[in-house]
Amino acid sequence: MLVARRGRIAYFEPFGFRDRAAEAAMDRDAIFRIGSMTKPMNSLAAMMLVERGEVFLGAPLADYLPEFANPLVAMPRSDGSVGTVPALCEPTILDLMRHTSGFSYGWTGDSPVKRLYQRDDIDVHAGTSAEYRAKLAALPLEFHPGSTWTYSVSTDVLGHVVEAVSGILAPNSTLETGS
Repeated sequence: MLVARRGRIAYFEPFGFRDRAAEAAMDRDAIFRIGSMTKPMNSLAAMMLVERGEVFLGAPLADYLPEFANPLVAMPRSDGSVGTVPALCEPTILDLMRHTSGFSYGWTGDSPVKRLYQRDDIDVHAGTSAEYRAKLAALPLEFHPGSTWTYSVSTDVLGHVVEAVSGILAPNSTLETGS
């Protein structure tokens, strides 16, 4: 555990084992995979920008990534097709952080929006950041922002906000915000 603020370390202690079978204790410089821990890392980076006054939790996503302005919400029709209606509100940065943005994942469930995500390979990050955002922004949301929780690409999109605001790119990324 490491606690630091403004470049000063207040607390730094390893806990547990880096190899339980060998009873090898965790070291301060141990390196290991963190898997889906990019989600809290993106949220931490966003909160650092909030603390600096560069990002606002209640601000619409489109304030930072204009391609997400005027979102549409999917409305399944009885014939199996998908219509859309304008979203009651735009997703906010807070909606991204709490997975209430209206975005989804294509690999969970079988809703019309999830099928669109599968069709367009939304869960596969290929190309530039701008290409990914354009592909995602062209699809309807699964629900009105703020109305429902669903595990989704919200944190991925939050990472794009962090890139756009900070100017710091993720590996293999190309920043093209259109602004």
